[in-house]
Amino acid sequence: MTELSNTDALTNIANRRYFDKFADEKFAWARRKHESITIMMIDVDYFKQYNDTYGHDARDKCLQKLSLEMKILLRRPTDLVARYGGEEFIMVLLDTNNIEEFAENIRKSIEELQISHESSLCSNVVTVSIGVASGIPTEDMHPYSLVKYADEALYTAKNDGRNRVSVKVGSV
Repeated sequence: MTELSNTDALTNIANRRYFDKFADEKFAWARRKHESITIMMIDVDYFKQYNDTYGHDARDKCLQKLSLEMKILLRRPTDLVARYGGEEFIMVLLDTNNIEEFAENIRKSIEELQISHESSLCSNVVTVSIGVASGIPTEDMHPYSLVKYADEALYTAKNDGRNRVSVKVGSV
């Protein structure tokens, strides 16, 4: 029953409620160990247009494919991908090197799924924009500061044309 309450019914990955708990725990761990923690906000580009063009069934299948691809790309059991809301996903990575390369790999892998998106203004296939925030937490820092910075980086990626990664390293 607990697993069901922590899993998004559509995508079969962690839900927002589980992310909140997981992020708090991992943030505290990173602070104690003086290790880095990374938050990635991932948003599907022009997804409202996708839904309007292809309908709800295609939307659901698309989100399921994206979720599975992101779950496969996670390297370790200590990492998490969750559905943050609608067409937005969030990842938590602990003590990970080459953050920008990892985020770019996610972006490319989603694009290489070649899911048709005729109504996108940045590509003819489904793409994602990714905002990344990474650093070593300090004692006076709130766990959601990382989410805020990742969201700001996502906003930058979207403003810079979408289908790209924007990183704020050491910004926590």
